[in-house]
Amino acid sequence: MHYLRESQFLAALREHEPQLAAKIAAQHEEALEIAAECEESMAAGQDSDVRALARRFVAIAQHNIIEEERDVFPLAERCFGARAE
Repeated sequence: MHYLRESQFLAALREHEPQLAAKIAAQHEEALEIAAECEESMAAGQDSDVRALARRFVAIAQHNIIEEERDVFPLAERCFGARAE
């Protein structure tokens, strides 16, 4: 999952922008928690909970995508762009 694969990147980003890295990590953690709750609700057959959790997951994922595109990617390009060349 996307959120689990970014831990090394966020650790590197933390050196340049600790508050932003912490905020993005918290969003990832929240998404993972919601996904786990959704899986538990599905296993228990709690359809109404699954729907509510799925809506929450989509909302946090969309919010995270917007913030990464707006804030994280430009910063990463400035901080790490020279390394890739």
